[in-house]
Amino acid sequence: MLAGTACAGLLVLPPGPEQLLGCIAAAAVAGVVVVSAARVYERDRGDRSADALIEEGYRYERRSDAVSRAVAERVARLESDRKRHSLADALRAHVELDRVPRNPGALRYATVPVLRGMGEHSDVVERIATSFERGACDPRAIIQVERLLTMPPAIPVAEERMELGRRLRGIARLLESGP
Repeated sequence: MLAGTACAGLLVLPPGPEQLLGCIAAAAVAGVVVVSAARVYERDRGDRSADALIEEGYRYERRSDAVSRAVAERVARLESDRKRHSLADALRAHVELDRVPRNPGALRYATVPVLRGMGEHSDVVERIATSFERGACDPRAIIQVERLLTMPPAIPVAEERMELGRRLRGIARLLESGP
């Protein structure tokens, strides 16, 4: 889009060195956008691959191969104080948002889709959030909470609350068993 805008601008510029510089700048901006998008995609793909290995119990400690280093880096990012506190805050926010009564007559667009049913499981959510704030915990639990908050279960509404409770209790069990 930026490159297209720059090229359109070049059409109105008089021919000369400014036009050549404009073309070079447009190409550079387009290149930066493409490279940035590729890096974001590759990092996300790498994180998903590392998450799958972590959930399967991959042993990366005391190994120096590229996969083990990537998994160790992912675990370090997952177990960081910032990440754990952020997820704890997000869990509590979903509980609070779920408790706010919905007004069927008013259209309301939430900036974040609310996980309905979180309020019903506030005790389990609070245990999970508290465990995250206490310190190091099982990275599988962090992955599962992150996935729950970003990709809610795609199941019928009638079963959604039961499935949510089941997943939350599973995460709490992982945290209780220790890192």
